[in-house]
Amino acid sequence: IMVYSSPLAIVTNILSLSILSVLSFSPKTSVIVSLFLSFCSIGSSTVMMILDMIKRRRNNKETENKRPIYVKVLMFMIVAVVTILFFVMYQNSSPLFKDFTKNINLDFISVPWLFFTLGGLLLLYGFYYARHLGSLTSSEGDISDELDKEKALSPGFFNRLFKEDTEMMTGVALFAVLNLMLLVLNALDLNYLWFDGTLPEGIKHKEFVHDGVGTLILSVILAILIILYFFRGRLNYNAANKWLRWFTYIWIAQNAFMIFSTAYRMNLYIEESGISYKKIGVYVYLGLTLIGLASTFIKVAKQKSNWYLFRVNPQAYYAVMVLSCLINWDLYITHFNINKAIHENKKLEKYYLVDLSFKNLPDLLMLNDSIKAYDDYEARDYYFSLRGTYFYSFKSGLDKKLYDFLKDYNTDSDWQSYCVEKRRVYNEIVDLNAKGEIKSLELNNEYSIATLQPIYPLDNIQELRLDNNVMRDVKELSHFPKLKKISLRSNTIDSIHAFPELKLLEDLDLSGNTLSGIAALKNAPSIKALRLESTSLTDVSALPDFQNLEFLDISNNSLRDFSSLSRYKKLMDLNIGSTFNARLDSFPALENLKYLDLNSNGITASNSSEIFNKFKFSSQLNSLNLNNNQIGNFYACINETSGQALFPSLEKLYAYNNSIYSLAGIGVFTQLKELHINSNNIKEIEPLFKLSKLQTLNLSNNPLQDIEGIEQLKQLSDLNLRACHVRSGLDELQQLNNLSVLDVSEMGLYSLDVFTSIPSLTKLYAVQNNIRSLKGIEKLENLQELHL
Repeated sequence: IMVYSSPLAIVTNILSLSILSVLSFSPKTSVIVSLFLSFCSIGSSTVMMILDMIKRRRNNKETENKRPIYVKVLMFMIVAVVTILFFVMYQNSSPLFKDFTKNINLDFISVPWLFFTLGGLLLLYGFYYARHLGSLTSSEGDISDELDKEKALSPGFFNRLFKEDTEMMTGVALFAVLNLMLLVLNALDLNYLWFDGTLPEGIKHKEFVHDGVGTLILSVILAILIILYFFRGRLNYNAANKWLRWFTYIWIAQNAFMIFSTAYRMNLYIEESGISYKKIGVYVYLGLTLIGLASTFIKVAKQKSNWYLFRVNPQAYYAVMVLSCLINWDLYITHFNINKAIHENKKLEKYYLVDLSFKNLPDLLMLNDSIKAYDDYEARDYYFSLRGTYFYSFKSGLDKKLYDFLKDYNTDSDWQSYCVEKRRVYNEIVDLNAKGEIKSLELNNEYSIATLQPIYPLDNIQELRLDNNVMRDVKELSHFPKLKKISLRSNTIDSIHAFPELKLLEDLDLSGNTLSGIAALKNAPSIKALRLESTSLTDVSALPDFQNLEFLDISNNSLRDFSSLSRYKKLMDLNIGSTFNARLDSFPALENLKYLDLNSNGITASNSSEIFNKFKFSSQLNSLNLNNNQIGNFYACINETSGQALFPSLEKLYAYNNSIYSLAGIGVFTQLKELHINSNNIKEIEPLFKLSKLQTLNLSNNPLQDIEGIEQLKQLSDLNLRACHVRSGLDELQQLNNLSVLDVSEMGLYSLDVFTSIPSLTKLYAVQNNIRSLKGIEKLENLQELHL
């Protein structure tokens, strides 16, 4: 337990102590009887403790003045409770007394602790005061491992049931038939696995192994029981038992071959998919079954009694259990699977490995980044549906496992909880940190992390993600001076006055926290990306001068004056969605701005011209988000003086969920490649035909019925017409040679014929229609996805 702290070692230790408690007064008792007696003793310890107390009281010659034991216990409990009560009261009333007694910690006293202590008392009482069932131990001691000829030939129940020669003939016939059947089974195995080297068609290794192991073991147990019946007594001494013996030996040998054959199949399965506890368990079950066959062979060959098997086999199984504790199984499984994945290019069941104990943490942390990044979400959902926990990715699961280990290691630092393996893992983690191998921690969505104390040893990490937790203080970040990226979105932080000096920090996300003391961010002068969405920010000028700031998200705050943004000469990406609510007082000339988000700002037909003109100096704008406003058309995006677009370099425009009824003015954006104008009131798309470079067009959820002329958009590759009910112009889509993705869902279509002549299609979405036939769909040779 001290070495590996494994559940197997703990269970084995409990069983060993249970056996020892019986062997201490009856050394010749078998393992199985010892366990039975020990469990009986422990199970009755509560009652026996009371009975023993009464017995001792009667046997004790006490004086009249001596107080009864229950009075002593009651007195002790009263003194203890009152003392603790006044101790707590004095601590709360006097700071000096509290400081003097601060090292006296009574937090260990709890309801679970009381139950644990009481349970330990009962277990120890059952161990030290084991019940001695003399009749059982003496009866077992009288049973010999050697067969008694006189008893074997005595007229017992079974001997009277059949005549000896009848029983002999029955045994010979039965074993002959069973041998013949088993011979056929083993021959098939031999042919498929050893000679042919293949499996039957439609059968996988998993089915070939798992589906048969339980039945195989059951058949061997039944075989042993049958042998025990026929060789229980008189047939051992029958002069004509030669054939019965030989058929029995052959059957034992064939059962042994069947076990080896199954082990070979398991080996093939492991070569294909790696090793796990279940697969190791199969080997263990097969090994124990083989031990049972070997002891049965000895019983028949050496004329042992049936009790010999019940005495020897549990001893052997117990020995296997003890020896199994010497192996670090978690580490063995991890090394085996990782080596197979690296050297044989096999799939690595990462979620299985992260579900193992802390012992494999260093190995998983040292995995190649490409292996960590690849995620098998089907495997993730399978493993964690069994555990009731969920991780977004392997990386987040591994980092949560690391955090929990470090937290437990710091908590269980007393000598009683010392574990050699825990110390090894901790030291290796510290070494990995020193070498810079642990670069990031992803602990999002735990909703419980309130402190970073467990990860203080990881002072070289460069990225820390703690979204959706309960962090309140940012001072602890000072323990991680090499941080380059921090995400503390949606915690309970209300002040960052004590924000530490982090000179290397480049990316900071504090969104979803009601912040004060924003000026303290000056301690992170190298910031390039800053996210302060929904932080109750009211004054942009409160932000420090970040000379390298390139990305800024201050959306969902109440702001109108953005003039102080002029300090950020390198700013390229700005999100001020849901801030000024139709009243924009000022906006500076940001010549390097390329991405601007103005969603949900109450921009209407009446104020759009005034608002857009405040951004006219952002001539390099590449992407503009106008979602969730009330814009009616795009005339406001035209420079009234020159007649040209205010944003001539615009390539991406998002304007869904507005009040757009006309696309007039859209033609000035000649560089536009991506346009999202879904969920509007558009009935006519002719102005779009001037956008010769358009590649992505989302027109979904518009009252659009006619798309004639759309063939002019030669570069179009992605078109969304969901819920548009187009009735005219669909055939012109056949002239779009680059169209690869098409969504015609919810259009009331009865047929897909018109789309089967678009050979470039790779994805076709046609859900919630009235499709009656897929005739001609086979002509779409490049189609990869069809959604109906």
